[in-house]
Amino acid sequence: MNQPNAGYANFAVLVESLLAIIEAEGGDADEVRDEVLKNAQSAFSDAVDVAIRAKLGLEGGPPEMNKLADELWGEIEPLLRLGRADWTLFWRQLTYVAAKYTPTKRGTEECDSSDYDGMMMTLLGDNSDDTYPFYDTLSDENRATLRTWIEKWYKTLTKCYQSNTKQSNEVTPPEEVMRLANPKYTLKEWMLVEAYTKADAGKSPGNPFTLSGDYSGVHELFDLIKDPYSEGTSENHKKYYRRAPDESLKAGGTAFMS
Repeated sequence: MNQPNAGYANFAVLVESLLAIIEAEGGDADEVRDEVLKNAQSAFSDAVDVAIRAKLGLEGGPPEMNKLADELWGEIEPLLRLGRADWTLFWRQLTYVAAKYTPTKRGTEECDSSDYDGMMMTLLGDNSDDTYPFYDTLSDENRATLRTWIEKWYKTLTKCYQSNTKQSNEVTPPEEVMRLANPKYTLKEWMLVEAYTKADAGKSPGNPFTLSGDYSGVHELFDLIKDPYSEGTSENHKKYYRRAPDESLKAGGTAFMS
């Protein structure tokens, strides 16, 4: 969530670097800067809102759905920070909830749409498992808060889908919207450390341009991120769809960066 501010700061530097051209053409550089940066603030904010709604599966709904989506985000964001959520795991696990209890099956034998405890189990699994999406185990109080949120989110998801189907016969299922907004694999520093350490084994004697290291890890990660939204292989899942290993958490600067 720091990225929008970082992006805006970088954009502001770009704007400043172009003001000399505005001045050279006789324009009012200060006026242009103020107007462009004001518009950029709205653009960055709107882009974040659209991204969050897609991650929640609430993309493309009627205007009133945007307000509900914003409320849902406002309620879950503090819990994600408090429990030190793994961003990738949380959103992908929520995608699996939508896929298992999809509104497209609501009310059928395949989907018990009132099984909120089951949804919680799909989201959290076993807190001793590497795919548990929080680095700090949630307290009973926070689990209760999350369960209440899950129920509200699912009802909103269903309402949004039903509203969309009334407007069009060709509606992308919410679980597919979420799958394409919530990658299963993202490159994080703890993944890269092992790969580039193995690859950087030193230069070959007599050839300063050739490394004699093992690049298998680099190639593996390169193949992985060609399709980060797919399920990947069972080996990919076991090795990379997980929280950062405990040992990396003790290595400064390599646990959470991506």
